Amino acid sequence: FWDLPGSLRPIDMNHYATKKSAAQSILDVALLMANSSQLKTVLYVGPQYRFYVIVGLLLIFIGNCASLCLIPV
Repeated sequence: FWDLPGSLRPIDMNHYATKKSAAQSILDVALLMANSSQLKTVLYVGPQYRFYVIVGLLLIFIGNCASLCLIPV
């Protein structure tokens, strides 16, 4: 009854969660690649880029926050 083609089957939540996690991981990698491409452009153009100082300060801030989160207390 449940194995007939075209019949409604119950959703396997574990399979759904696995597919969702894989899709989210792919999107995370795509976002990381897009951000690294933008950063490469900023660093290539140099100080002439109007957001050069802001990006530099933001990177320093993110690096400091990440290092504080990783240090065990």
